[in-house]
Amino acid sequence: MTDLCRDERPRNSLAIEDHIRSLKADREIASAMEADDFVIRNLTDQIDAFSGIASIINDQLAALPDQEREHIEDASRILRRARAAEGRKLLPLSVTQGHEADS
Repeated sequence: MTDLCRDERPRNSLAIEDHIRSLKADREIASAMEADDFVIRNLTDQIDAFSGIASIINDQLAALPDQEREHIEDASRILRRARAAEGRKLLPLSVTQGHEADS
């Protein structure tokens, strides 16, 4: 396995966990709407499949040497912060000149 694949694992694992949460919310909505059984079953099957993938990723991450895992976790924190900042809107501020002393 290449270093690139190892560096991508935490990022992918977090994306998968977010997707699992979304699928669970969809399943709850479908259940509340009394959707057909095949809809609920499909969502449950997807949740199970993605949970299995997340488990494999987390197991492989745990099997890495401590230093390598720490590097990946540090990179993951940086990526999460960068992604969290992407959605923030900046205020439309402009720089103005200070008041000049009257002569």
